[in-house]
Amino acid sequence: MKNLGVINSFTSKVLLIFAVIFILSSAVPVGEDPQIISLCDTTFVLKKYTVNPPPGYLSSWFVDPEELIMGSSNENTISIKWTEPGNYTIIAQFSNGRCVSSSQLNVIVEGCPDFTIYIPNTFTPDGDNTNDVFGAYGTNLEEFSMEIYDRWGELLFVSDALEYRWDGYYKGNLCQQDIYVFKITYKAKNLISKAVYGRVLLLN
Repeated sequence: MKNLGVINSFTSKVLLIFAVIFILSSAVPVGEDPQIISLCDTTFVLKKYTVNPPPGYLSSWFVDPEELIMGSSNENTISIKWTEPGNYTIIAQFSNGRCVSSSQLNVIVEGCPDFTIYIPNTFTPDGDNTNDVFGAYGTNLEEFSMEIYDRWGELLFVSDALEYRWDGYYKGNLCQQDIYVFKITYKAKNLISKAVYGRVLLLN
């Protein structure tokens, strides 16, 4: 990255307690390092950063590797448009014409994880070892839960694991052929939890 050698060569012993990078984001605590940003389901994330340099010092900004800075040099506040996954370093350089100092923040920009989820709409709990149970099938899910209700709203079955599926029984008895309602909640890495509601036909 340009000017890093100059920054390192002429860095003075200025107290950097006045030059800490503050993150203006409700989702990230002030001073957290590294900052983690997700690009999942969006093309870019715009974040604002600001510094308080020592009196008489001007600020310049660098991002390594380069990302789009929505602002100009010698400003205490900038915005960065994060568009590509990767590990980045934001460097704020402070200069009064004679001395140069700097502070930095590490940023991890994550993309969408690969995950799958499939929910069938019919099952046949007849004991032939084919399509005997109902549940979701998926990969790379961090959290999962499922609830099954009858048409009158009575809770028949609860699962907290993808592999734990409903066999069509309630209180030891096979349920009648009918349409049942399910609620499935799941979460993949870097995604908020999602709830899916639907219907499944039990055939016997």
